[in-house]
Amino acid sequence: MNIALVPANQVPKIFSNRIKSRQVDEAAFVTSMSAQFYDNPITQSLAEFSSSNDTFVLDYFGHWHGAIPARFMSKAHQRARDLFQSTFQGAYIVAGPPPRINLTNSTILNRSHVKAYVVGSRILSLGGVNCVPASYYDFIDVMLDFESDRFASYLHKLSEREGNLRQEGVGEEFWLDDHNKVIVDYGRRNNFYGRGNESLIMNSLLNDLEKDLSAAVFSSTYIPYGKLDDALYKHVQKGHKVTFYTNKPSKFNAPYCSRYENVLQKAYALKAKTPWLDTRPDKLNHLKAAILTHPDGNKIAYIGSHNFHELPVWAGTAEVCLRSIDSNLIGQLEQFIQNNLVR
Repeated sequence: MNIALVPANQVPKIFSNRIKSRQVDEAAFVTSMSAQFYDNPITQSLAEFSSSNDTFVLDYFGHWHGAIPARFMSKAHQRARDLFQSTFQGAYIVAGPPPRINLTNSTILNRSHVKAYVVGSRILSLGGVNCVPASYYDFIDVMLDFESDRFASYLHKLSEREGNLRQEGVGEEFWLDDHNKVIVDYGRRNNFYGRGNESLIMNSLLNDLEKDLSAAVFSSTYIPYGKLDDALYKHVQKGHKVTFYTNKPSKFNAPYCSRYENVLQKAYALKAKTPWLDTRPDKLNHLKAAILTHPDGNKIAYIGSHNFHELPVWAGTAEVCLRSIDSNLIGQLEQFIQNNLVR
């Protein structure tokens, strides 16, 4: 299978061109956690060229808040969203709304974090690009471009269940080809506190980290903790090179970020002087990816929507990720990291 890695800024143009020139029987499908309905080439293309067979699946986070969380819905967001809904000819689906909307439920719990931009069986997914202009142009991020009826079928299953697949179990796995396996977390929460939650994506990654490695490179929006931090530190102790590119908490300009940053200085890898923090001042790192290198030179890559962090596992967040041993795709990912993260 030919899988091309696409930088975030190319996603709107590719999708818009495909929906403009699509065949009559090709349905468009977009799903995202957040969305902006004004000055957005994706939603503009959907509204202008939509058909009754198209589907827009937006997590309740994006439906209520748009691009960023807010205690009260922005009037501008509501007007732009209502205009899109009145213009879009397809099905507008709000994914997985909690039974009771409040600030916690509508920003944290039971979210659908899956992002995809589809025309027919041509897929842009398995990356972190949300349906928001800042996500295309201001973030370091990618999507994967490939063709797959199987993946398109999974997305339509997501829409039929309105994003809520939790009752069907922990998740699912399926192969795109002999080298690429899709891993899906349904976001099932075992109880109110989220204790004992499982993530197929994290389980697979931790299982691969138990094997002997010579190097590991990670990229994520957030600094991880818990089991992943422990697993990486074991490799640091063995002398394996571990690199984690992420954002300093202070980049988010949120309360207590500087205090949180001081706590992180005690993290295992930082103690070992492993370069975890990406200090780029110009863009937010939104790339969620990992490359594990074995002593024989063989490599495994993970890329998708999961931030390799335990918070979404606790919160019951639906995620999708690709586990790949495709040397061509891994080479593309390594080159992207070299061009965008290595300083």
